[in-house]
Amino acid sequence: MPDPKSKFDVRGDSFLAHCKHTIVFAAYVLQTFLAWVFLGGLVRRAYRKARKEGRLFYVDRLPSGKNSQ
Repeated sequence: MPDPKSKFDVRGDSFLAHCKHTIVFAAYVLQTFLAWVFLGGLVRRAYRKARKEGRLFYVDRLPSGKNSQ
């Protein structure tokens, strides 16, 4: 049974394949970190604002957290 392939598997033994793998993986890590910083920051600010206003913060209504009903 063949192993499942990951987008981070090195597909070759050459130096260029290893460099490409490192760059792709580093870009993925950077993208994840930036999403955590910026999108997470939006959610954290909206949560603090909701607490300050004394209202509930709805996680399923991101990023504002306001109930639309």
